[in-house]
Amino acid sequence: MNIILSILKRFWRESLIIILFLIVLGSVRKCSENKSDVDLLTLKADSITYYQNKQKEWVGQAVTYEGTIDQLKKFGDQLGFDNKDLKKQVGNLNRLVSHSRVSASTGGTADQVILRDTIIVSGDPEDKDTVNVKAFEWHNPYMSIDGVISLDSNQLSLRYQYDIDFEITAYHKPMGLFKKSQLVTDIKFNDPSMRIQEFKGYVVTPPKKRFYQTGLFKFSLGVGAGAGLAYMILK
Repeated sequence: MNIILSILKRFWRESLIIILFLIVLGSVRKCSENKSDVDLLTLKADSITYYQNKQKEWVGQAVTYEGTIDQLKKFGDQLGFDNKDLKKQVGNLNRLVSHSRVSASTGGTADQVILRDTIIVSGDPEDKDTVNVKAFEWHNPYMSIDGVISLDSNQLSLRYQYDIDFEITAYHKPMGLFKKSQLVTDIKFNDPSMRIQEFKGYVVTPPKKRFYQTGLFKFSLGVGAGAGLAYMILK
């Protein structure tokens, strides 16, 4: 303790400069964190824009939130995320890497569907009861539908299958010279009639290092300690 006090007495100016430097560095960091919070909360991430890629495919593009886990914990509800469900899913929010929620729909007009008379077996197979029905089928490259209509019982039996492929790609989109790039997510469906109704995405960025975790601080601390030790030895 006496050695430390002796060093502080001899180097009180240097110690004062270091303390002031640390105070200023902490203030700058706090201002940076506040600005980051404001940028996150004012980000418009609700609109979907569409563009055609080089393959003439329509792609939906959405602005995506990018922030730390601490920001997600503080502002998740305001941004439209359910932190309770996320926590149940991953066990601990600190494990989260990214989260996206997509709502989409498709629609269109089918061609005329031709009904044809057919006979199906019903009831006990040994009795071989038969029913006259109207059968139909319709399909496109993504969906197939077929079924029968029983006019006697006024019933419809329907079977369908819908096959859909989609790709989700997140990247930083350039916004122009001297402007910060924007994190966006592209969603591409193989069904060209599919349209996105809602998208919410959050990508976790690692928190900024504290000033005492930076290489510059560690280097300065090492140089200062070495200089103080050398002074004590050479004194």
